[in-house]
Amino acid sequence: MRRCSFLALALCLLAPSSAWADYRPLSTSPEQDQALNGVLERAGPGRVVLFDLDSTLIDTRPRQVAVLRAWAAREGVTELYGLQPEHIQSWDWTETLKRAGAPFPRIKELAKRLRQPWSEGYWSDAALVHDLPMAGASAYLRALHAKGATLAYVGRRASQEAGTRRSLEQLGFPLGERARLVLDEVAEAETRKARKAAAKAARERSLSTVAALGSVVAAFENEGHQVDALRQRWPGAVVVHLISDGMAYTQSRGPRIHGWLRRADEARPEPGKIPDVPRPDTPLEVVRVPDGDTVVARAPWGEQITLRLIGIDTPEKDPLYERADMAGKKARHVAAYGAKLVADPKAWVEAKTFLVELLGKGKLHLRYDPSNELSGHRDSTLSRRVLAYLVVRTPQGDEIDVNAELCRAGYTLDYAKRYPHQRGAEFRRLVEAAQAAGRGYWSAKWQP
Repeated sequence: MRRCSFLALALCLLAPSSAWADYRPLSTSPEQDQALNGVLERAGPGRVVLFDLDSTLIDTRPRQVAVLRAWAAREGVTELYGLQPEHIQSWDWTETLKRAGAPFPRIKELAKRLRQPWSEGYWSDAALVHDLPMAGASAYLRALHAKGATLAYVGRRASQEAGTRRSLEQLGFPLGERARLVLDEVAEAETRKARKAAAKAARERSLSTVAALGSVVAAFENEGHQVDALRQRWPGAVVVHLISDGMAYTQSRGPRIHGWLRRADEARPEPGKIPDVPRPDTPLEVVRVPDGDTVVARAPWGEQITLRLIGIDTPEKDPLYERADMAGKKARHVAAYGAKLVADPKAWVEAKTFLVELLGKGKLHLRYDPSNELSGHRDSTLSRRVLAYLVVRTPQGDEIDVNAELCRAGYTLDYAKRYPHQRGAEFRRLVEAAQAAGRGYWSAKWQP
C-alpha cells in the first residue's frame, strides 16, 4: 500500500470527487432563499453586486463539448464523437474520457492531446455561442438591476469581450450603464510561479475596477479560494458561494447556494433539471424576431432560446444570398419566389412583420415533430436552434397555428429538406393555395 501523509489525506478528503456532480440547479431551500433574498434587500442605487461568470452565471459544459467534438471531428478521434455535457463532472480529463466511453488504453494519450485544442477553443470568441445560463440566474440579475443596483461581471475574458457581451445579452442578462463587464487577461508567463503571479495581478486590477463603481454589498463566486479572498477584501459584503463545479472548499464561513431559484419562483421545469427544450405547455416570452422563420424567446427559468420554425422557409436578409454557401438556397428561392423578390433587399421584412403580428395576439407555446426526436428537436448547426411549431394562445382561448398561417398567407415555402417534419403535404397544399390566390409573396407586388 502506498503511504500518504496526513495533510495529503486531508486534502484528498476535502477535494470533491466529481466537480459538477453537486450542481443542483433547480434545488431550493430556506437557506438559499435567505441568501438570495438578503442580497435583493441590499440592492439599490450606488450599490454594486459582483458576479463571476464561468460556472457561476454560465454553464460552460456545452461550450467544452462543442470545442472537443469539433476537434474530434477534424482529427478523427472517434472516442469523443459521443461526448455530452453530463460526462464533464470534473476538471480531470481522464475522468471525463472514462465517462464518455473512451477505451482505457487510449485515455492517457487522449487526455494529453486534447489539452491544447480545448484551451484554444474554450477561450475563443466563437465558442461562447454554446454557453447556457445557470437556471434562474438571468431572471435573478434582472430583479437586482430593476432595484437600481450596479452589476459587475468579472472574468478572464478580455480577448472574448465581444462574444461575452453578445452571449450575456442573448441569455437575458442585463447589460448597460449599470451592468458592466470587468474583464482582464492573464499575461503570458513561462513558469507556474510567474503564471500564478500574473493571474493574481489581473484579478487585483479587476477588483479595483469593481471597487470604483460604488459600494460593493454582495458578490457571487464558485471557486472557494476566490470566495475567501472576496470576504477578506469586502468584510461588510455578503459573499455567496455557488456550489457548481466542485471548487467548494473555503476557509471562511458564509452563505452557500446550489442555484439561483427561490421557492417563490414559478413555472420552473421538473423533475430535477432544465430540459433541453421547453415542454409544450411552457409559456414563452418573445424577446425578438430576427426574420420570418426565426424567433428568440425566453423560458420561465431565464434561458433565451432561438426557435427555428419547422417547415418554413422565408426570404433571406440581404446580403445572405451572396454568400458562397447560400448558392443552392438562392437558386431555389429564385425558382419559387422569382428573381425580383430575391433581388429586393427588403423583401424579407414582410414575412417578419406578419410573424410579429401573429405573435402579438397571445402567449407563445411550442409543439414538436416526432421526426426530430433523435436530434433532441435541435438543428445541427452551431446555434443549436430549437425546431418547433409555434402556437399562440389568445386571451379568448383560441390557438393560432403560426407555421400554418405563414403558409396560408403566402409568406413561405414548405421546407423539409434540412428539417424533416410530418406536415409536409399539409403545408404544400397551403402554399400552393396561396400561390394560386396571389397572396403574400405571390401577389402582383412581387410577381411580374
